[in-house]
Amino acid sequence: MSIRSGIRRYNEANGVRMTATGGYHETMTLFWTCAVSFYLGQAGEGRSILALANGMLSLFRNKHLPLAYYTRERLMSWRARTSWIEPDLKPLF
Repeated sequence: MSIRSGIRRYNEANGVRMTATGGYHETMTLFWTCAVSFYLGQAGEGRSILALANGMLSLFRNKHLPLAYYTRERLMSWRARTSWIEPDLKPLF
C-alpha cells in the first residue's frame, strides 16, 4: 500500500471527504515525503531510529515549512490538492 492510498483509506474510514479545503492533498503529501527522504539520505548510516526521529523533528517541526517553497495560493489550489505541482518560491531541498 502506498502512502497516498493509506491516507485516502484512513480519510474514508473517518468520513473525511475531499473538498476544495479539506481531505487528501497530493502536493502536501509528496512535499513531506520528499522532505523525509531528503533528510534520511543526508543522515547517513548507523544512526538509531530515535536519533533519526529527533533529527527530523528538529528540522521539520514547523507545519508551515511548505510555505517557504510555495505561495499560499498555489499550495491551496485544487490543482495542488489533486496532483503534484512544482514549488513557485524556491526549489525543493
